[in-house]
Amino acid sequence: MARDVSKSISFYETSKKIIPASSSTLAKSPERLEKGYSPFFATEAHGSHFIDIDGNEWLDCEMAMGTAVWGYNNPRINNAMLKQIEKGVNFSIPSTLEYELANLLLNRFPTYKAIKFFKNGADSVYAAVRSSRYFSKKRRFYLVNIMAGLIGAALHTMSVLPHN
Repeated sequence: MARDVSKSISFYETSKKIIPASSSTLAKSPERLEKGYSPFFATEAHGSHFIDIDGNEWLDCEMAMGTAVWGYNNPRINNAMLKQIEKGVNFSIPSTLEYELANLLLNRFPTYKAIKFFKNGADSVYAAVRSSRYFSKKRRFYLVNIMAGLIGAALHTMSVLPHN
């Protein structure tokens, strides 16, 4: 059964004029989807489903690229987040929550002796590259990047430029 996705297509044409590929995340870009048959933009989500800007409800098999493992709009998670938001979430110094989470993870995985948290994937990949260089004593190595994009360019640059 075909669904009306005309608002999605129209909004896609408008948004790509100011946001390349209509998304800051290449993996979420509408360009990877079939025009006229797929939802392009969500307005809300609950559980495992989301509503697109045309009002259609869809089963989200990707679940926010794998990050929504407990589903969208989970009341238990939302309540915990709101409770923490009232206390603050971003400080200029480390939070006690970092220690609590690190301790929880170390108890769960006793093989590890310490934990380092990163704010994003690029920082964690950068640290892995630097660590690999240090422990292998090699100045250069090459990573094969399956997905094209900025991170691929950044990895290539990091792999050929010497870092002290």
